[in-house]
Amino acid sequence: SDTMADLTAEGLDLAIRISTADALPPALVARPLQRMAYVLVAHPDYLRAQPPIAAPQDLLAHPCMSLGYGLFQNLVELVPTSDPAAPPTKLRLNTPITIASSHGMLRALRSGPGAGIALMADFVANEPLRRGELVQVLPDWQLTGGYAPRTVYAVYAPGPHIPPKLRAMLDYLQEQVKDSI
Repeated sequence: SDTMADLTAEGLDLAIRISTADALPPALVARPLQRMAYVLVAHPDYLRAQPPIAAPQDLLAHPCMSLGYGLFQNLVELVPTSDPAAPPTKLRLNTPITIASSHGMLRALRSGPGAGIALMADFVANEPLRRGELVQVLPDWQLTGGYAPRTVYAVYAPGPHIPPKLRAMLDYLQEQVKDSI
């Protein structure tokens, strides 16, 4: 679930939160697992049938899918990766579809080339990008603002001792993402 569960009140041992450090509850222990970013991606057949997308403003001519909750929505800010201190280009994208999950966007893109462009988490997009099932749009630009890079954290309640089952899960998660931070 994407809800911000109260770990103690709900009796939960661990939560995975994608967040910035300043947005984490201060009463919890947060172990960083990996960095993540949001990327613009599309089906290769969609891009072949369209004029080239060379600048952020070119996105305005395309249907896009965005995450439909929290800070997300259809307002995006992009900066060139060659100059991250540059003022961002701000756009309100044409988003006839909002989906609350990067995995849902991936399914929509895989259903055919008509879905347009999606803003999704890189950890969902990386494997389909590697296999050529998706193509990154504007790879020389970084999303900022509401879609700025974040960190994936393992979050748990503090205590004098970490229970063995929690320790085992934390160790497992750390092993799965080693060398990511």
